[in-house]
Amino acid sequence: MFKVPDVAKQLNCSISTVYGLVDAGKLVAYRIGVGRGALRIAESDLTSFLESCRTKTAERTPKPSRPHLRHIRL
Repeated sequence: MFKVPDVAKQLNCSISTVYGLVDAGKLVAYRIGVGRGALRIAESDLTSFLESCRTKTAERTPKPSRPHLRHIRL
């Protein structure tokens, strides 16, 4: 299980971003301890979060060619 600063380093983001992801329910965390406790994130939960963030690369369509305008000089 990882501490919040460790997760922030792995995601290359701030600690407050990790807390925000947990508050938004996008990243599963566990509270360990008495009172408010400390947040811990399981490696499997971090992996599944990263998988949910994966984007598919769209096939590139060629840009339409612009007409050649002889009367305009750049």
